[in-house]
Amino acid sequence: MLVHVCCVPDLLAASKILANEDLKVYVYFYNPNIDDSNEYLLRKSQLKKIPLEYGFEEIQSLYDPNRYLTFVSENIAGMDRCQKCIYMRLEKTFETAAENGFLHVTTTLTASPRKEQEFIRRIGEAMAVRYRVAFDFYNFRSDNGISFGADLCRRFGIYRQTFCGCSFSKKESEELHILSQKNRFKELSEIVGELKAGNLFRFNGSAEIRIPYDICLEDIKEDPMKILKSLRPKSIVINSSEAKEIGITKSGRINIGNWRAKFIVV
Repeated sequence: MLVHVCCVPDLLAASKILANEDLKVYVYFYNPNIDDSNEYLLRKSQLKKIPLEYGFEEIQSLYDPNRYLTFVSENIAGMDRCQKCIYMRLEKTFETAAENGFLHVTTTLTASPRKEQEFIRRIGEAMAVRYRVAFDFYNFRSDNGISFGADLCRRFGIYRQTFCGCSFSKKESEELHILSQKNRFKELSEIVGELKAGNLFRFNGSAEIRIPYDICLEDIKEDPMKILKSLRPKSIVINSSEAKEIGITKSGRINIGNWRAKFIVV
């Protein structure tokens, strides 16, 4: 099977289902939509971090961002920019599969929560007829695939990008990030007041917050969990006595609304 890989985090999400298939998996990293060559090489290099026991072998592809720009500028009835991008990548994958004697094709694009699965299915099935190569559709998000892949990314030290790849998505991601920061600061200000929020927000998105060394419980007494959610640190290191005060009994990940917090109790 030739698997089109949009990114390694999605490949690892897909690996949960692919491991149960009785097919040798070859991966094809074809993503000319990534307009920055350094970003492209960084994402592609993550394939080398996947342990050998996964058995993935790579089929090499060409990096040609000009092809992407030309393709998405064309007027294709009924398709927006993102759909054209998916069409282009699947078409090239099927072409490569047919040239190399593969009998099956699939794509990790269906692991992404931002991709329209039915569109991917429809294009894959049309390509299967054209190239006479079977399209195996999988919902790689199913059975907690995204969480499964995220856990493997942390274990293997995989880079997880914050935007799809093209310059358009990068700009959109940056705009959403700015809006998110504003909303979280507003949320924090509503809990503790703007002056105190300004002081606490210096820890926004930090790699680690240590309680009580960086922040005391007294500083976040209004609503500790909501305040930490507004700050979104990657991890919270907390003394056992303080942990008990806010209902944390052991180290681990805890859901706070739509945020999964990592607590390390010491």
